[in-house]
Amino acid sequence: KHTKKRLPPLFKYFGTDRIHLPPPPHTPNHCSELSFLEAMVATSPTHANPINCEEPAEEVETEAGVAAIVQKESLLSNVNWEWHQTEKNVNVRIKLPDNVVTRSLTVDIKKTFISVTILKKPFVAWNLFASIVVHSDDEPQWTVETSKAGSKVLDLDLPKVDEAMWHFLVKQKLPSTLLLSSEEVNEMWEEDQKTIAQKQPDPFGEDIIVYGLDGIKLNPEVEPYTNADKELGMLQMYQKGLQCFRQGSAAFKEGLRLLRVCALHHAHPESCLFLFEVYAGPTFYGIEKNISSALWFLRFGADRTGDSRCYLTLATHYEHGLLGLPTSFARAVKWYQKAAKDGQATAMSHLADMFSRGKCMKSIAPVDEKRQQPERAKELLQAAQRRGCPQSYVTKGEWLMKASCGFERDLAAAEACFDMAVNLYPDIRESIPRQELALMKRLEEEAKHPTAPSLQSTDDSTSNAVTMAKGTQEQTFQDRVRKLESMVAKASPSPAPASKSTEASGLWGGPGFWEKVGTIS
Repeated sequence: KHTKKRLPPLFKYFGTDRIHLPPPPHTPNHCSELSFLEAMVATSPTHANPINCEEPAEEVETEAGVAAIVQKESLLSNVNWEWHQTEKNVNVRIKLPDNVVTRSLTVDIKKTFISVTILKKPFVAWNLFASIVVHSDDEPQWTVETSKAGSKVLDLDLPKVDEAMWHFLVKQKLPSTLLLSSEEVNEMWEEDQKTIAQKQPDPFGEDIIVYGLDGIKLNPEVEPYTNADKELGMLQMYQKGLQCFRQGSAAFKEGLRLLRVCALHHAHPESCLFLFEVYAGPTFYGIEKNISSALWFLRFGADRTGDSRCYLTLATHYEHGLLGLPTSFARAVKWYQKAAKDGQATAMSHLADMFSRGKCMKSIAPVDEKRQQPERAKELLQAAQRRGCPQSYVTKGEWLMKASCGFERDLAAAEACFDMAVNLYPDIRESIPRQELALMKRLEEEAKHPTAPSLQSTDDSTSNAVTMAKGTQEQTFQDRVRKLESMVAKASPSPAPASKSTEASGLWGGPGFWEKVGTIS
C-alpha cells in the first residue's frame, strides 16, 4: 500500500485530458490480432534506420540564471496563499499585505501564467500546472475580499481548459542549490552497481544497444515515416491516433502506428507516455506486453523531449525496481532531481521522502548516513508545499507520525496534514495510512490512562474477545431456559419428573405449552 502512492495509474500523465477508451472487443477474431506486433516488425522496410537515443549532456547553468531562480523561490516563500480545485475549476486565495489599496494592484492572467504586482513591484509570478480559460476584460476573474481576520485577500477564479485534477498548482523551477550535484549522484551509482544485479528487460532480437549510463540493454524501435505522415502536423497526428483508439479494434492498428511515428519522429512526450503505458501493461487491444518497447519509449521521452512526467515515471520505477529495472537509490534520485529542477512538485516530495530514509523503500540494505540527509529533506518538502503539492502533506504527516527529520510526534498535526491532502486531491486518500494513525492514537490514549482496560489491537485478540462474548451470551440463554423449565414445572397441576433435556421435558412443545407460559406471565 505504501508503493501505491508512487505508481502512476494508466493514462495518468497523458497531458491534462483524460482518455476514455472503449473496452477491448471480445470476439472470435480478436485472438488473431495478438500477432499484429510481430507482423508489423517483420514487414517493416529494411531502410528504416533506428532512432539515435543518446542521453543529452547536462545543461550548464549560468550565475544569472541561478540567481533568477533563487529570487523567484524567495518571492514564492514570502506569499501566504491557499488553493482548492474541482475537475473543472481552480480557486486561489492570496493574502495581500496590510494597507494595500485595490487600485494599486495589477493582475495579469494568461493561459499558463499568473502575475500580480503592487505599485509595479512583483508580488506573484507563477507558472501553472496546466492551462486555464482566460476571460475577456469584461469578465473579471479576480476580486479583493476582506477575510474574517480583517486582512485583504485576492480571490482568483480560474476555469480549467481540460477537466482533470491537478497534482499541484505552481510549476516553478527548483534552485539547484537544494539538489545533489551530478558528481555526487554518479558516485552513488557506482556504489549501487556493486550491490545490484543488472537485468535485461525481455529483448526480442540480436540487435541491442546499451542505453545511457544505466546499463539497460534495449532494442531500438523502428517505424517508417511515409509521405502521408509528413503532411500531418505533430498535434494532428497525435489526435488522429487517439481517435483511432477511441473507434475500437477496427482502427487500433493505424492508431498505434500513428502514435509510434509521432513519438519517434516528432519526439512528442504524450505519445511516448501513451506507448509506455500500452506496452508495459497487460494485453491491450491485441498489443502484447513488451517491456523492452515500454522502457524504450519511456527513456526516449526522457532523453529527447525533456518532459518532467517522463522523468517522474522513470524515477518511480527505479525507486521500486519495476519492469526489470534495478532498485537504485542513485538512479531514482537522478531522475527525481531532473523532474524537480523542471518544477515538478511531486518529484520534490518524493525526493524529500527518499533523503529522509536514506535508501529505497523496499531496500533491505542498511541506511547510509551520506544518503540520509534530514535537513535537505525538510527543505525539499517545504519547496513542494510552497507549490501546493498534496503529496507533500502526506509525506509530512508520515514524518509527524514517526517523529522523523527533526519533527516531534504529533498525531493531531499528522491527521490535519492528511485532511489537507485529501481536500486538495481526493484520490490521494488511498495512500494515507489511516489505520496506522488510528492504532497509534489508541495506544497513545491508553498510555495516558494506564488504569483503563487495555483494548485488543490484533485480529487474534479481537477474535478471542468475540468468542468469549458469544460464550457468555450462550450461557445466559441456557440459564434462562432452565429458569423457564422450573417455572413451567411448578405451574403444572401434575408436574413431570425433571429431565436434563429441554425437548424431553416438553419445554418447546407438547399440549398446553403456550397456555402454561401465558399463566406464568
